[in-house]
Amino acid sequence: MCPTRHYMICQKYFGGQAPAKLFLRRRRAAGQNSAAWGGPVKQPRGIVSHEYVIVLWRGSALFWGAFRLPGCPAPVGGPPAAGRHFGGFHAGLFASISPLLLSAMSSFFRKAGLLALLGSGLSLSSYAQRGGNFLGFTSTEADQVTVPNFALPATGPFTLEAWVYYSGFSWAGSGSYNTVIEFGNDDPWFGVNGSGRVELYSDLEGGTVPVRTWVHLAYSWDGTTGTLYLDGAPVGTSILAPARGGSGMGIGYNSSDTGWQGYIDEVMVWSTARSAAQIQSDRTSGPPVAAPFLLAYFKFEEASGQTVTNLANAAFNGVLGSTSATEPNDPIRTSTVVNSARQQSAATAARLLPNYPNPFGGATTIPFELRRAGRVRVAVLDLAGREVATLLEETRAAGSYTLPFQSRHLAAGAYLCQLTIDGQRTTQRMLLR
Repeated sequence: MCPTRHYMICQKYFGGQAPAKLFLRRRRAAGQNSAAWGGPVKQPRGIVSHEYVIVLWRGSALFWGAFRLPGCPAPVGGPPAAGRHFGGFHAGLFASISPLLLSAMSSFFRKAGLLALLGSGLSLSSYAQRGGNFLGFTSTEADQVTVPNFALPATGPFTLEAWVYYSGFSWAGSGSYNTVIEFGNDDPWFGVNGSGRVELYSDLEGGTVPVRTWVHLAYSWDGTTGTLYLDGAPVGTSILAPARGGSGMGIGYNSSDTGWQGYIDEVMVWSTARSAAQIQSDRTSGPPVAAPFLLAYFKFEEASGQTVTNLANAAFNGVLGSTSATEPNDPIRTSTVVNSARQQSAATAARLLPNYPNPFGGATTIPFELRRAGRVRVAVLDLAGREVATLLEETRAAGSYTLPFQSRHLAAGAYLCQLTIDGQRTTQRMLLR
């Protein structure tokens, strides 16, 4: 019999509703009263092979679900008398829970080594926000990460993987190739074509990538067959050997084609053919940094600077843009903060939309939306973070707004429009010609 333990994962507030508390709990031994759960909150200090219960309190409502780790004995004790069973950990399980709460859950389970055991229930594809840092790309500027002199092995298996979010409302149609990873010039090219299908050019395409949501893309070549994956599921195979002679890798853009519009995160390059199960594991929990055959792993967690760290091999670090200098085609470092009720509230309080026209010459319009009243500040910054114009600083009611911006006295180049509410900032890039 093991002592009772429980671990508070997070506490979130949903508007004016009661707080939701989520716990990972070791099951009580037989004969103990499961309804008497409570006691001090403790931080996790490692997870062992026993049965655990996920418990979610939201006001007076209680939800629970059980799972067992390898080697755990048969279940003991009973469920909370007033609880409602989750019904299994599956993709639609947490549909009514905040994406930010899901992100906190995902982070906790990843650290505890449990995410793969829970299957797809905590998959990042089930919501349109990712916790942590990622990079924002603008297709009109061909934003890119450059990894100089980096190439795939000349022969043998390989795998490409990435998390992507396309911010457009629809795909551009035939002739558009939205780059995720490219070596040289199409040697190989991996991304999403104009029909919204995952493609390894020009050998294979499959699946349909949804817009405005995070999805995981992968391609695996085992020496005889190439397989495309969308959110861990195979969506196409081909026996055509892919091109692979290009040197120098670009993320988001490299040579011609269309730059990515949106966000990219967790790019992986392997010199082995990852199996379907391994790709699913990469998708949900990420690989160990020292994993065999891992050639490149970019998580984009750097807070600043031009260097993008290759966690698998520092000899092939990348840079924002084409060179180590600050340039208009540098992707924007983006962060989603998920660790407090105030930050969650701010993240949903306002939305800064792309300015139009963009690129622009002389004048442009900046639209934004407020979901509630608040003190709002809108400013324009250069790429070094220096403020060059303040467009708004006042309290506004909830609603949709536009701000005119005259670019007099500013040199041509890239600028950032930044909206601040409750101390939290959202940013859009603008290009002045």
